[in-house]
Amino acid sequence: MPDPTIEKQMTAYITLLSEQKIEDLEEALNKFQQTEKIVKNIYYSLGDALEEYNSVKKMWCYNYITTLRSLAKRKIDEAISEILMHADEHLLKPPEPVSSTLTATSKHMKGALDPVQVKETYIKSQREEIRVGLWLNYQNTGHKFKPIDFDELTMYADMPRQYADDPCVMRAMWTNSNLISTMIETPELVVGGVYEVHIYRFPELPKNVREWRLRPVKTLENMLVQRPYPPSDLISGMSLSNINPLKMMYQLPSNVYLPDPNGYKVCWWDSTTLSWSNNEISDLNFDAVSKTIAFKIKKLAPLAVVIPRITDYPYSYFYLRAVSDDQVLLDITGKRMPFSFIITPGNLEFVNTQNIIELRYLEGVKMPPGALLFELSTCGVHLIPEPRDCEASGIKNKSLDAEELAIMDLSMNIRTFAFRSSKWNKDASEEMVLVRVRENLEYDSFFAEDEEHDWRTVAWHANKCHFVNARENASEMNLNIPQGHETHFMLQIAMNGNCTELAENRMNELKSVDLSDTVKKTLRLLKILSFT
Repeated sequence: MPDPTIEKQMTAYITLLSEQKIEDLEEALNKFQQTEKIVKNIYYSLGDALEEYNSVKKMWCYNYITTLRSLAKRKIDEAISEILMHADEHLLKPPEPVSSTLTATSKHMKGALDPVQVKETYIKSQREEIRVGLWLNYQNTGHKFKPIDFDELTMYADMPRQYADDPCVMRAMWTNSNLISTMIETPELVVGGVYEVHIYRFPELPKNVREWRLRPVKTLENMLVQRPYPPSDLISGMSLSNINPLKMMYQLPSNVYLPDPNGYKVCWWDSTTLSWSNNEISDLNFDAVSKTIAFKIKKLAPLAVVIPRITDYPYSYFYLRAVSDDQVLLDITGKRMPFSFIITPGNLEFVNTQNIIELRYLEGVKMPPGALLFELSTCGVHLIPEPRDCEASGIKNKSLDAEELAIMDLSMNIRTFAFRSSKWNKDASEEMVLVRVRENLEYDSFFAEDEEHDWRTVAWHANKCHFVNARENASEMNLNIPQGHETHFMLQIAMNGNCTELAENRMNELKSVDLSDTVKKTLRLLKILSFT
């Protein structure tokens, strides 16, 4: 596999894959699985890009992710096109074993050895990241009163009545990745992958002309022509409300966390508005044990479970402190629940304090901050806010320069001070970030004496910081600078003469640089200073 950090290897891999014709479905699924492993490695680079505010690298990562996934999906299409081109061969049932009572001269021998043509057949295969099912229906089998069930793939779909009398092919495919809206900024987050059901006309069968067998050969685009639902002629004659809904069901991955039945929606992708819509979806039922989600829909389109991006933020509280020379604890209270993390040099670790079953596989796993937070997002726990989320969150879009100056001070002084959120931060202007500070020379995870007077509030601007008179137990916000104090460029200077001698000495120590760097990257991704 190519190294995603080496562009020459990536371009070479993409070129070779695009030129490779894959006609076997199993091989195409293996290639899809391999591509997803490469994409997972690219997400490490994407995390680095977000940590570094590198927009060019960010777009580079997203472009490669989209290119690789689109190419892998096309290889699936190529394999399915090849299956349909040889559909007649898949409709032949192997002969039954010949009974020992039949002799070579038996008139039944020839018939027993000949394959039997069947009216319909299933082709099913799956990998960890993808499931594909095909139903080939050659002869008119009439309306199906039950959905077409792909059994071991744990997914089914109704066949539209309008197409039930015609030879047709149904294709059902689930991918664990979002192939639809990765490059589009939507207010929703796709969790549990994307489910697609396509209906195709049954391909033209080959003809025998003397000793020749003539098989029509079509391009992929001409072979995989989707039949829309509702049919175009039906739409012109009636409104969508009068269309018969189709039953659908598919299974989400075991790590998807959906505790609130009102916290998610099943939506279809509207390619005209480039948005997810839950119009005309009804009878939604989610089984939390089996992770199957069933519903009815009046339109064939890509489907997904989506949650609001702001499901777990803005935050209401955070508490950041070092517990040793090389370990920092971070507690955050989100909209749904509290979160805890352990920060060590180069790594971030999720602490499953709520004992959530779906997240147990992350217990004890150390990953770079970006990689871990992206993994949580796939589970439905999205903790990577962006400035575009401010309006929906009902908070002010804080100055990035002020936030960055605060992040630098917190990360560089994490071994000396503990930091806690201020309730006044959300009320302060966009140009100001407020955080409470106190000495933590003993590396306490919690303070035995934790009173209001133990903490002081510091305000950061784009180019300075200073103490303010804001108190958590006050009824009104007071941002006046205390008498005798003034503004400074960095927290270390502001603290000189305003903390113990031991604290001043520790601030001057150049230790745990890697730890400070990881704290900085974590704060940039979680954005607790601007979203609390």
